[in-house]
Amino acid sequence: MSSIHRKVKFRAFLTALSCIVLLHSFTTPAEVYERNGIKWPFPTQIISAYTDVTGNYSTALNQAITNFNTSTQVHLSRHDGAPWVAQVQNYGAVDWEGMSKTNTGNGVYTVTWARSKVNTAYIPASTAVSRIKILWLHELCHVWGLGHTTNPRTVMYWNVATPYANGISSLTSDEINGINSIYRKGAIMKRTKAIGVAIAVLICATCTLSACSTDTTQAQADDGTSSSHGQTNGSTSTEFSRVKLYETLDDLAADSSLIVIGTAEAVEVTHDIDGLTPFSVFNVAVSEVLKGDVAVGDTVVMRQTGGEGDPGVLEDGQTALLYLTPTGLDGELASQYYPVGVTAGVYVLDGDVAALSADNDSAATFSHTVTDTGDSIPNVLSLEEAKDSL
Repeated sequence: MSSIHRKVKFRAFLTALSCIVLLHSFTTPAEVYERNGIKWPFPTQIISAYTDVTGNYSTALNQAITNFNTSTQVHLSRHDGAPWVAQVQNYGAVDWEGMSKTNTGNGVYTVTWARSKVNTAYIPASTAVSRIKILWLHELCHVWGLGHTTNPRTVMYWNVATPYANGISSLTSDEINGINSIYRKGAIMKRTKAIGVAIAVLICATCTLSACSTDTTQAQADDGTSSSHGQTNGSTSTEFSRVKLYETLDDLAADSSLIVIGTAEAVEVTHDIDGLTPFSVFNVAVSEVLKGDVAVGDTVVMRQTGGEGDPGVLEDGQTALLYLTPTGLDGELASQYYPVGVTAGVYVLDGDVAALSADNDSAATFSHTVTDTGDSIPNVLSLEEAKDSL
């Protein structure tokens, strides 16, 4: 082979190698984000803010909206009468500082309405705007279709306080790539944003529901019920920004005022805090006390975020090992209890209650019904292990 041929082949090799490197640089970024399986039918959406979204809450929401509009291929604007609502309320010591609830209609995963909420029990009005902003970003990302991550330097980490402490206050490349992968419309979408917003505003102008009204009697509740609209088709999903993640069972027990085994009775779904958010409230007939100032035979009133069929919510007649804390709410709700860690403190009895009567505490085991929560505590434990953590 002549030297000229060798040079030509070598140049061809270099050219091919350069093309491979160039193509690799244009490939889709690695998917380090998580999707929750839902999406809006269009990348241009509107969010309404209830009248309690004022001051720092309002400023932070506006900044979060701007962050989406300048960094991603979706567009969000703030107007009255939208199916997506932002709300601020005191929900007590429920162990979530933010919550997002979405409805997907008729068996598909297309969002029909959404609620994004901030809990003032943990995020008071004096909280820094940058801190509230990252919480809004987290909750809005859930509604756009993103789930939690295990990376503490992303907005979508299980509890927002951790990435904020790590210096994160805006969408990271993980959230941006994740949202763009769901709503990838490119330049065409960018050119049609203004038209989409104008159409959406026009639709909202004709909407009979004003989401900024302080009268919630005509508003659709988060479980699909209302006094005027009846029951919505489809299903709902709920995601939280946790206040604290538990590394050990000892930590969970230390944060619990009561630890009991009991059976749920007389379950009732109520919307008694904000008129929209469903809470399951039920009596717990105590059969064993591991910690706290109650006795066997007493009844403890417990509430959980969510309604019938929501993940982790106890059903009537279920027996469970419960780690409980006072609600921190006012009035008659002050005597009720929340489970510690949202669902982390709820372990449902495996098998028959006969196991509880055995002399061997290891014979009775309890399990989480929600296992992917960001906590590091065991999802299955025996009564013996529960007692050893005290």
